[in-house]
Amino acid sequence: RLLESATTKVAKRGRARAEAKVDYEIAHATALLNAEGTVDEKKAQALIASQEQDRALESADAILDAAKEAGRNIREQLGALRSVMANTRALLEHNQ
Repeated sequence: RLLESATTKVAKRGRARAEAKVDYEIAHATALLNAEGTVDEKKAQALIASQEQDRALESADAILDAAKEAGRNIREQLGALRSVMANTRALLEHNQ
C-alpha cells in the first residue's frame, strides 16, 4: 500500500510540475515579447516579470524529487524485508 501511495503521489506531483512549467514558460515568453531594450535587458526583464512562476516551478521540482525519493526509499525497505524473510525462511527450513 505504501508503494502504491508513493506512486500516486509521484504522478500527482508530476502533473503539478508540468502545469508549473507551462505557466512559467508562458509567463516568461509573454514578458520577453513585451520587454524593450537590448537582448540582455529583455531577458532580465522577462526573468523579473516571471519570477513568481519560476519559484513555483522550482518548488514543484523539489516536491516531485522528494516524492520520487520517498518511493525509492520504500522500494529499498521492501527489498531489505525480502532479504530478511528469505534468510529467516532458510533458517527455519534448516532447523526443521
